[in-house]
Amino acid sequence: MSVTVAGGWRSALLTGAVLAVTAVSGAISFAPPASAQVRVKADKTLIGSVGPVLTFTATPVSQVAGIRSEQVYLPDGILPADVQLVSGPSGWKLKPGLLSVIISGPALDTGETARWKLKVAFLPVVTAPTVAFPTWETYSDGTLIKWAEVAGIGDGVADRPAPLLKVTDDYAPAGKATLPIDPVAPPGVVTGKENQPVPVAATSFGSDGLSSTSLVVGIGIVAIAAAGVVSAYRRRRRWF
Repeated sequence: MSVTVAGGWRSALLTGAVLAVTAVSGAISFAPPASAQVRVKADKTLIGSVGPVLTFTATPVSQVAGIRSEQVYLPDGILPADVQLVSGPSGWKLKPGLLSVIISGPALDTGETARWKLKVAFLPVVTAPTVAFPTWETYSDGTLIKWAEVAGIGDGVADRPAPLLKVTDDYAPAGKATLPIDPVAPPGVVTGKENQPVPVAATSFGSDGLSSTSLVVGIGIVAIAAAGVVSAYRRRRRWF
């Protein structure tokens, strides 16, 4: 009887060990890390830009299957019908949906990175510094990974973050500051951020737009001309 019990314990321990190893191996073969696995960048990042090309890169997280499709959800302002597939894995095609586009084709090799480029009509005008493109990733074994989480301020790092495109609203050329012309300021004077007049030349300008130097020269010419008239008048009195 004691031998049978010992054998039963050994069998139970062996079965438990096999299950534990299987669970651990499964976790190792498919354990998406917290860092972003789908990334996006663009050749134009200014909001409102026409015809930017978005480049997506998806690093696989499965060690047993390859990526076979990527479903990209579009932000407000971009219609699926206005998206074109510029390039992608061999044999992959684009299919527009209601709120997204699906890029799919023959499954890639296990561990192979998926890269594709999409051309959109324009970048949406947003107030945030980034635009999210949530992406659902499907593998050849049917596994679906949703890279769709957008962490808010103070939320920490998302477990499966959505691809974020950094955008800008800076319309001034890089490295070149511009000063707006103040319609109230005198001609030749511009104003800065504090609405303080900044002379653009060393000479000061009067309300009529003439420099003080020109004003002095003009007065001198008038004085000389007046003296000439007086002298001529005196000579004329002598002549007549």
